[in-house]
Amino acid sequence: KHDLSRVRIKAYTKIKELYSLDDEMPIKAFNYFMKYRNKVILFDQAEDILIYLNKRYILGTITNGNASLEKIGIKKYFNFEIKASEVGVMKPDKKIFMAAIQKSSFKSSEIVHIGDSYDKDIVGAMSVNMNYIWLNHLDIETKLVESKNIIKIFAELPQILKNFK
Repeated sequence: KHDLSRVRIKAYTKIKELYSLDDEMPIKAFNYFMKYRNKVILFDQAEDILIYLNKRYILGTITNGNASLEKIGIKKYFNFEIKASEVGVMKPDKKIFMAAIQKSSFKSSEIVHIGDSYDKDIVGAMSVNMNYIWLNHLDIETKLVESKNIIKIFAELPQILKNFK
């Protein structure tokens, strides 16, 4: 379940079998999906913010998904990428966050994890004593996260990061 590419191909294979479709259908369907999976529309000012952050911080990603930073066009801003398919577990499992800590060569208390999923990103970061910022697009109310650790739009990120120096 931690390798979404394999999960999708298995699902397409099941559809192929159910409907007696062409043997190449699962791979063709997956390739079609991935073509559009990597056509990402970045948040307003995202690339400018990534340029700014890249000059000041070591940047890494932790992903459960299978999008390609290279195909999206933003790999150049990141120093490393941790993928669930490579680690063998998905966020919020501690193991994937520990992989990021190891790759970064920093202590967990020196890292700020930024994520948009409370259950996957924030819970995972808290489990390894990482600092965190919740990109709460949907304005979900909770008392489990201090308001000083919440932003609603990506453009707020550079300002809130100053609180972690």
